[in-house]
Amino acid sequence: MKGAMPAKLVLTVSLLAFGLTSCAGVGQVDQRIPREVAGQTYGDAPDALPVRTWGFPDQPADGAGEKRPAAILLHGCSGWYGDRIPDWGERLSEAGWVAVAVDSHAVRGAPDCDFDHPAYPSNLERRIDAYAALSWLSQKPFVDASRVAAIGFSDGGRTALDVVSGDTRQYFFGDRPDAPRFAASVAYYPGCDSWTRPQLAAPTQIIVGAEDDWTPAPPCRHWRDIPAGDTTVEVHIIENATHGFNLHTWEGHRLGPRTYDGHRLIPNGQAEAKAETYATDFLTEHVAPVEP
Repeated sequence: MKGAMPAKLVLTVSLLAFGLTSCAGVGQVDQRIPREVAGQTYGDAPDALPVRTWGFPDQPADGAGEKRPAAILLHGCSGWYGDRIPDWGERLSEAGWVAVAVDSHAVRGAPDCDFDHPAYPSNLERRIDAYAALSWLSQKPFVDASRVAAIGFSDGGRTALDVVSGDTRQYFFGDRPDAPRFAASVAYYPGCDSWTRPQLAAPTQIIVGAEDDWTPAPPCRHWRDIPAGDTTVEVHIIENATHGFNLHTWEGHRLGPRTYDGHRLIPNGQAEAKAETYATDFLTEHVAPVEP
């Protein structure tokens, strides 16, 4: 969003095993959904994937009314408990979107950022979770399935890039033209050196801090230099910003400058405001307006 940053709203809701908790209007709801893509259940994890939603109508009509744009929110390696996910969920719902945050850790009992732990979700498992949420969301009568974006942070930013690659779509759906697809992808500090850039099937934006020592900016800069055909690829490198520059609270506690696993994490409101402007403009151009 342009201009002054909205006040932070930290929301805490207990995750119910298979039930729902709901607030009126555009409040958040925690529930579980099938972990299925194209009618197939994947992986050894239970077929119920925890998600948190914003912007769902209280009483959805059967196909009546205006269909809403939507976004799948993908957390980083430490889970979804910081303020980035609820902030985006609230922001999008206030703009008339539907938002769904996927919890890829709780369903597996994965520890934070322990990439070598056997319970930590693989790249493929994270893509399955994202597409399971997309498939579930695309069936809702109040969602415009042609206007669903992926928004990811750090490890989830990598997933946001993965889900718009042509190879991923081919893996899940083959050549089916009617298969659900992401309309755009926004990846915050995703770690661009993890792979060679794939053939992207949707407009893609990467936002990374110039001072990021965990997922460095230079490999992302190279993505701008690789021909993308008709697909838009934006890369924004924000000066004086480290990894996680838009993470300000954790489980209700205010965060200051700190080191995590040897990497600097410094909240930076100016960098966050600039990144929000980039992301808002990009989503408005390629999916739907984000301003209320």
